[in-house]
Amino acid sequence: MKIIGVTGVFGSGKSEAARMIAKEGAYLIDHDQINHDLLIKGEPGYDAILREYGKGILNGDDQIIRSKVAALAFKSEASVQRICSLLHPLIIVVEQELVRKFKRDKEHGTIVFDSPLLFESGRDAVCDHTIVISSDEEKLYKRIKKSFGLDKDEARRRLFYQMSTIEKVKRADYVIENNGTLAELKESVKSVLKRIKDGE
Repeated sequence: MKIIGVTGVFGSGKSEAARMIAKEGAYLIDHDQINHDLLIKGEPGYDAILREYGKGILNGDDQIIRSKVAALAFKSEASVQRICSLLHPLIIVVEQELVRKFKRDKEHGTIVFDSPLLFESGRDAVCDHTIVISSDEEKLYKRIKKSFGLDKDEARRRLFYQMSTIEKVKRADYVIENNGTLAELKESVKSVLKRIKDGE
């Protein structure tokens, strides 16, 4: 069994790349999705965030308003670190259970982590290979605007509190530049997978 960790800054296209790897036969473990699920009422992440921020982050159905949490979390580096300290341990518990389930079900195969904080959380340590998806700044802002509706100032503020692409690239085994079309990204992903298979 091999684990490939895919990461990149907000808006880089890392999730698209991870899904492409999954379509090639890998089992996808999406840390963003785990985080999303943990914030549903009744889940441990919900309780942790509610204790931290209070009921002002809830809607009329007592569900967490994620945009409010994001606004609070991205106020400072300390607040980013605080929310990470609350949620990362919970995410890792779910991730490890999914890995164990994969091992039980399949003797061989590949797992791909879609993880925005792969290096920051130390999960690169359990990966056999790491891939960083890199993108030009203007491409990032356009994707973030299209996908999340955030203007450049807000996007820049959130990116400021993340490990930079430059630092991620230094730590990665492979780097994919994502500045073109989805078809071009797909070809780049296939090229890296071939290099991994060939032991390059």
